[in-house]
Amino acid sequence: MLSILFQQVGTAGLIILGILLVMSLFATTISFFKIFQFYSLNVGCSKEAQTALKEWLQGKSGPSCVAVTSSEAPLSKVVAALIDSQTRFPGDSQYAVNQASVVASRELDVLEKYLKFLDTVVQAAPMLGLLGTVIGMIEAFQLLGQSGGTAAPSELAGGIWVALLTTAAGLIIAVPFYFVSSWLDARVAHERDEMERLMRQAQLPNNKK
Repeated sequence: MLSILFQQVGTAGLIILGILLVMSLFATTISFFKIFQFYSLNVGCSKEAQTALKEWLQGKSGPSCVAVTSSEAPLSKVVAALIDSQTRFPGDSQYAVNQASVVASRELDVLEKYLKFLDTVVQAAPMLGLLGTVIGMIEAFQLLGQSGGTAAPSELAGGIWVALLTTAAGLIIAVPFYFVSSWLDARVAHERDEMERLMRQAQLPNNKK
């Protein structure tokens, strides 16, 4: 079975399929890692952070305010930075927002890490498949030219098969990771929006003095 596959696909086709396989393995590993990371950091869950900031702005220091100081959730870390800064420098809401912005930037960098690779896989896989298509068609037409136009369809099938196989492989890899990458990017964008909203809320006139 493998010998037939090697014979039909050829060296160029095998190289392309090998690259696609390696890309898919890395992309799968990163996808599971990022999904687990987002779940463990409670990405998308803003209730704790919103409650803590609301209590603080009302002049309270309830359980939520204490909880955010030890939480690993990005939004909670931003709120913890706001509370800590305003505790040390009461009334200086702009300083608190600046400190929270630093924390937010650092946390977003963590969430965005490796996502560029997924985007690269989504874009590169179809192009590699297309490259295999071109190579396969070149081999088919080269054989047709060498035979003076008398090549049997079975002799042309190898090159055409390479073209179809690599194209299909590229699309099979790109499509699922497109949805995974889009979902992860959407989670990060939502987290960024929530951070900005919390920092705007901390600048309201009725914040803790």
